[in-house]
Order: sequence, then structure tokens, then C-alpha cells
Amino acid sequence: MAGEKKVTGWRAWYAGGKVYDSKATAAWGDLPKVGMIGVCVYYADGTSFRVDGSCLYFCQPVGDDCIIGGTGFNVGPTQVDAEAAAIVSKYPGAVVIEGSYTTAEEMARMESERSASKVP
Repeated sequence: MAGEKKVTGWRAWYAGGKVYDSKATAAWGDLPKVGMIGVCVYYADGTSFRVDGSCLYFCQPVGDDCIIGGTGFNVGPTQVDAEAAAIVSKYPGAVVIEGSYTTAEEMARMESERSASKVP
């Protein structure tokens, strides 16, 4: 989190096999707004943090750092807008991306790639 660990990069996986990262994508806000299945956040101290299985993912800029996370497990389709509004209320300026359900095979592929990936 901002103030605790400096974020040096991130990589996001989407349903259908698309992968985006902080080097190739200008900003979190440039990502597709629907379909994320997981994200890995990399920190300056060499550690990383993984988030997957969320209905909503978010990134809040904080100075030259950011807070990235996921929330809203088991949020129904009619609750997405309210949950996204709650995230933005708690994390002002956050960009929210809607997660997607996917197959076990695709989750396994993401986990394999994520385990082998280095900081973008």
C-alpha cells in the first residue's frame, strides 16, 4: 500500500488470454474496464501481492505511488455500480475495473504465468 511499500509495477490478466502491464500500458486507467481475472502488484523491496477472484479491481493514485486491490466477492450484477461507488468513496480518484468469471484452465494458466513473471 502507498506509504508502506512503493509500487514499481503491475501486471493484469484478462479473460480470453489478454495480459497488460505497467510498462506496456500507459496507465491503469487505459485498461479495458471489464474482464480482469487477476492482477499482480510488484514492490520496490522485491515482494509482490496477488489479487484474483474479485468482482471489482481498483487502483487509487497516491502521489507518485498507488494503492491496488480487489473487492466485491460475490457481488451480483445489480450491485456492481453501488460497490464501485463505495470503492471510489473509500479510495478517492480510484479507477475501478469489473472482474470476470473464467474457466479453471484459464485461472491455472494465469497462475503459471504469474509465478514465472518478473517485474514489468
